[in-house]
Amino acid sequence: MTPEELGQAIYFAIQDGIAAGEFTLALEDLGEIRVERPRQREHGDWATNIAMQAAKKAGMAPREFAERLAARLAQARLFYKSPSPRNRIRSRMPTSV
Repeated sequence: MTPEELGQAIYFAIQDGIAAGEFTLALEDLGEIRVERPRQREHGDWATNIAMQAAKKAGMAPREFAERLAARLAQARLFYKSPSPRNRIRSRMPTSV
């Protein structure tokens, strides 16, 4: 999965969360969803700080936003690792993907 594809998956997970009433923000408020390699490889394959960017607009703490987003992404079977303590979504791709 490319960073662009992962960014799209995050966008759609947030969009679904908004539709379900789990996130109270407008999609226009998201801004750019950046997906990048973490500096330390043991922190996962990819990282994004979207929880830090969007949490305030959604009226929740970044960790809560990250946990909800991680749960939505886990339902899509793309990830198996939970958010990091620093409120960033970090993931490892399952070997079957």
